[in-house]
Amino acid sequence: MSIRAEINLSCVCGATWQETLLFDDVEGETVTEIDLTGWDAILSIDRGDRILEYTVASGHLQIDGPAGAVSLTVPPETTIRYPNGGAMPYEMRLTEPAGEVRSYVSGTVEVLETVRP
Repeated sequence: MSIRAEINLSCVCGATWQETLLFDDVEGETVTEIDLTGWDAILSIDRGDRILEYTVASGHLQIDGPAGAVSLTVPPETTIRYPNGGAMPYEMRLTEPAGEVRSYVSGTVEVLETVRP
């Protein structure tokens, strides 16, 4: 798993934001999930005024090792503080069990406008 991907995401300001990123290896027509058992992950977002970090320890990220999946859940009380109708750059780093940290995914999070309560 050495390819870095750029994936743009979106969420609605003030709503629960959920994403699942799948990590796999493709050889020819064969797709094999990367086993992320024992790995750690961090998703960093540049909100402009500060960097937000979502981790497994914070409960925002969950890793399904055998499926090669990293899922993100951010509650509406957090997304309501995102810029309404703006874009924020993000990066996901994965830490292998041996401690090597790799940046595999980055892009922007487009925050879709909403009428705030």
